[in-house]
Amino acid sequence: MRVEVYRQKFKLLPSSFKSNNASNGENIYGIIRAFRASPVEAILLAVPTTNQLYWSRDLVFLFVDGGTTQSADIWLSAYHGQQQKEGIELIDDELEAHGGTFIGAFGLDIDGSDFENVEVLHGMINGKLPNMDLFDLAVLLTEKAGAIPTVHKITRARNHFNFRGAANTFLNGIISLSFNELEPFTAIYGRYGINAVTLRANKKHSGPISIDLSDIVKIIEGGMRSLNNLLEKFHHSYLLYLIIHPHRFVPAAFYMPLFGLIVAPMFLPTGSHYLLV
Repeated sequence: MRVEVYRQKFKLLPSSFKSNNASNGENIYGIIRAFRASPVEAILLAVPTTNQLYWSRDLVFLFVDGGTTQSADIWLSAYHGQQQKEGIELIDDELEAHGGTFIGAFGLDIDGSDFENVEVLHGMINGKLPNMDLFDLAVLLTEKAGAIPTVHKITRARNHFNFRGAANTFLNGIISLSFNELEPFTAIYGRYGINAVTLRANKKHSGPISIDLSDIVKIIEGGMRSLNNLLEKFHHSYLLYLIIHPHRFVPAAFYMPLFGLIVAPMFLPTGSHYLLV
């Protein structure tokens, strides 16, 4: 899918019905070309713009070809002015436009219009994790929309906690971060220092509808508004953690000492040899 974006500049001349002062204007329009039929007919979606411009940061929309990490990596490397990897040849050498530095990103993986739950995917390559404030934001917005968030294939409500479910979520998280690091497609964002989470809406096959497409749009809008109101970049929250529940986690301060106890015996022979010498 490709969106062609264009602008139309115009000037309103004075008339007897309007003010005597001339004014300039600009219309922005985009076209998504049809592939299933000849482009002889079209559908128009018009949105008026006002003077209430509350966005303090650039909004960048990216449609990833095939939904793969490689496609996202190609665009991000071009956006940051980096050289492409071997075996990749760009048809267009440079991007036509750039925005600012990304302080956060949301990925959207949906199929259909009616969904059972929303899974919050936050893993990145090399075990990197986004700032936990962004993860908590996605969970809270999902609950506000009326859905129960899913983390590491386990769905748990806010007040539903048990040690068996926490252990399953913990183990699923370790396996996912260790062996499935290219899922979701936003996993590659960590290479460029971008905090990102992906919302995967699981399709509803039977029973009552838990959440629909309009609720997904509200979640994304709430996330963008929250990032827009940040006074500074993410840095005050955890960057190394393991999720055991949508509202509970294990910080590095808890499991790093255990890791140190496992590694410590490796240094004992070296220490004894040093003392003997």
